[in-house]
Amino acid sequence: MSYEIFLAIGMFTAIVLALVVLILAARAKLVSSGDINIDSRGQRLRRLSTGTVSGDAQARVGLRDGGQIKSETVSGDIRLRLPKDLSARVSGESFSGDLDAPGAKVRKEEFGPGKSFEARYGSGAGEIRMETFSGDAELILGE
Repeated sequence: MSYEIFLAIGMFTAIVLALVVLILAARAKLVSSGDINIDSRGQRLRRLSTGTVSGDAQARVGLRDGGQIKSETVSGDIRLRLPKDLSARVSGESFSGDLDAPGAKVRKEEFGPGKSFEARYGSGAGEIRMETFSGDAELILGE
């Protein structure tokens, strides 16, 4: 019985320390606050990277074959709008937020919080990655 209690306390402490390290790393790398809004006006981009600690990231863009989009937030939401003819491998992860992408099956972690998904659209010629700690992430096609 006491072994299980010590194990639980140890795991809880390890998770808290990992989260502190994640937040400190994010603060050093990402925009500290404020929203990010990008509209490429129909242009297909080769590369796009967004990141914020406490703001939302929204982008309405196209993606070239072989292109990459990466969007990260700590406590903000991510909303990516791309054309219906998207050709990319898309993945999303969130510790405590919701994930949504057309046709994607969101997996919940078996133990503890966390969700993720991987989906392929078209021939999968590009790559899109959405990561948020406590925000929601959504992929919208065709708008």
